[in-house]
Amino acid sequence: MRLIAKSIVRQGTAPAVSAQVTRVFDCLPPEMKRAALFMPEQERNRLEEIRLRAGREMTVTVDGCERVLSRDGRLYETDGLGRGIVCPAEYIQYTVEKASDGFVYSAEETIRQGFITLRGGHRIGLCGHAVTAGGEISAINGFSSVCIRVARDIEGISAEGAEAVCGGGRLNNTLIISSPLTGKTTYLRDLIRELSKRRIRTGICDERSEIAALVAGEPQFAIGHFIDVIDGCRKSDAAMLLLRAMSPQVIAMDEITAPCDVEAICRAANCGVSVVATAHADDVRELYRRRIYAPLLENRIFSRVLHLTRQGGERACAVYEVTDGDAPC
Repeated sequence: MRLIAKSIVRQGTAPAVSAQVTRVFDCLPPEMKRAALFMPEQERNRLEEIRLRAGREMTVTVDGCERVLSRDGRLYETDGLGRGIVCPAEYIQYTVEKASDGFVYSAEETIRQGFITLRGGHRIGLCGHAVTAGGEISAINGFSSVCIRVARDIEGISAEGAEAVCGGGRLNNTLIISSPLTGKTTYLRDLIRELSKRRIRTGICDERSEIAALVAGEPQFAIGHFIDVIDGCRKSDAAMLLLRAMSPQVIAMDEITAPCDVEAICRAANCGVSVVATAHADDVRELYRRRIYAPLLENRIFSRVLHLTRQGGERACAVYEVTDGDAPC
């Protein structure tokens, strides 16, 4: 693998933060909503997560650091335990019901998968008592904690990615890697927009409704004109549906996590369709150590790898070309 480019990721432009987080704060119990609104604007602008855990204090994540949030909107490190708002179990149930617009049963299928998607593309991850049937989770109830991920839609940050995918007069299969909370999904979404600007038909496999965040068929994010989306099903199933129905030039998917995802990518690539995907790996060496990705690397499915890193508020992107020998650099 050969490094061919490295640069700072452009800051890009984002919609007003107040418009992005209003829906998130509206899901919180009144006491916690007030505390969130008291947060200094600078911290609110960089808010990434809100976590509620039954019997423990509410926390928020800003710039990758989880902190306790006090009633007056102040943030404390771990030594601030005892200064925050303790979350009773009914607060978590309240949040789930608000996120479901008062009808939890209407979100049963995604709750079974451990999440709820809000208007605006925000996602609420869920923990609690898993009910199983036939060896699979059939429901989750008795909610014990929630993690609200604040969606960020930032435009103009994926110039390096667009060149990696479209460089050399062809569409290159491209894998985006980074550690958690580094902005893979945000980067992928902007890359999809860039492909649309180039009139490249792209099909999105949006299993957890995080890329386009369809609500009643309408994307909650600006994803571009030449884009088709299937969400709410396994990425492998979505990829096959897109191949059969929409004749995409590129198939995009987030977070390769299962062997069936790997198989779908291989099948799409063998059908002459280019693939852009993301995966969890701290660096290219870890990518090669993870056995799930072995078929993709051994068969050289991807010709480009983008490595996103983050230090403080600054993000960087390294572009690698996959070469013969497929050994990490």
